[in-house]
Amino acid sequence: MFRIVQEALTNILKHAHARTVEVALEVQPPWLLVRVRDDGVGVLPERLRALRSHGLAAMRQRARGLGGQWHAHRPIAGGTEIEVRLPLERVLAQEAAEPSDLLGV
Repeated sequence: MFRIVQEALTNILKHAHARTVEVALEVQPPWLLVRVRDDGVGVLPERLRALRSHGLAAMRQRARGLGGQWHAHRPIAGGTEIEVRLPLERVLAQEAAEPSDLLGV
């Protein structure tokens, strides 16, 4: 999840010209839900459909690799919103199996 949020923030810094960014993390069993929303110029719909951006494709692949779901869209108010749902059970199992990764060791 960290890498997905990191990629979303990197894309915002590089492309969005956003003034504000909101990151929300929620536990909604059976999911861990993360939303990253900005008020920038917004990603073009054709880029979302085709996933021509390496960053967007990488986020989707990471989410799906963990058995999750990834969705990005342009809200009516503008900007971009990315939502990722990961199976909470799988996230917790991975955390327990790889504690050194969490510490950066």
